[in-house]
Amino acid sequence: MRTTIRKSVLVAFLFGTLISYANDMVNPVDGERLKSAVIEVKKGEVFTIKNEEGVSLYRSTVTDKGNFQKAFDLTDLEDGVYIAELEKTNEVEVKKLMVKANEVTFLDEKMIYKPVVRTKGDLLLISKLNFSKDPLAVKIYYNGEVIFTESIVKNEAVLKRIYKLSASERGEYSVVFKTNGRTFEENFSI
Repeated sequence: MRTTIRKSVLVAFLFGTLISYANDMVNPVDGERLKSAVIEVKKGEVFTIKNEEGVSLYRSTVTDKGNFQKAFDLTDLEDGVYIAELEKTNEVEVKKLMVKANEVTFLDEKMIYKPVVRTKGDLLLISKLNFSKDPLAVKIYYNGEVIFTESIVKNEAVLKRIYKLSASERGEYSVVFKTNGRTFEENFSI
């Protein structure tokens, strides 16, 4: 049985967008623990902790709108790099951290903006904030069959496209996006 004082690191990954409703983010205290902050979340948002290989160690879907606070003791994890994500409706906040000798260090954080899809009649409107200037691959499906493919490579902060779909081809469509090393899918009907 251990009798020594165990270093504990409590990490409350409470994410908020950079633009809206974020309070204080996680702050270091004593170099050993991390102080959490409370942020407002919405029902359906997903919080995940993964290892460097992408294997999910923890996953939780927010069930109620309001404040979200969850503490994690990461000192028992093997030394390595871990990723904490909060997936929201239009963005994914990603924090990379390293566990080494029972100490946790934040390496970096980034915001990945998801493509936004709207329809207006037979028009498909797509926009995406693209501060990282990553290409956006777009595939449009109708009844499970690819009807259009495009790779948008622009050095612009906002990517926008309008696609005219056939007014006579009513039914189920989906759009699959690949960007920032991720895949996003949106389904819609016209």
